[in-house]
Amino acid sequence: MRVAVSLAGLQPGDVRVEFVARRLLPQAATEPPPLCSFEAAPLPGVWHTLMQPTGAWEGDAAVFQLDAEPPGCGQFASEVRIYPWHELLAHPYGMGLMKWL
Repeated sequence: MRVAVSLAGLQPGDVRVEFVARRLLPQAATEPPPLCSFEAAPLPGVWHTLMQPTGAWEGDAAVFQLDAEPPGCGQFASEVRIYPWHELLAHPYGMGLMKWL
């Protein structure tokens, strides 16, 4: 899978682009995690992985790519999300900015 992301002056290292898929068939038993300050364990039936920048540009858009096989068989609903990233952030989603594609 490849996506071209318009970064509006940012560099590919300033953002994270993730592929997120949720199993539809056979139906996965997903429940919302309990509210706590610790990272939730991976949900069964949910697959997410980081897309890597290829170094290629399409106009002003950086190209990100993912070469991976799904963790299991079945029908998945897939989305791509992008959010700002820096190694000194206390939490990956601390900026409160995320775009789902």
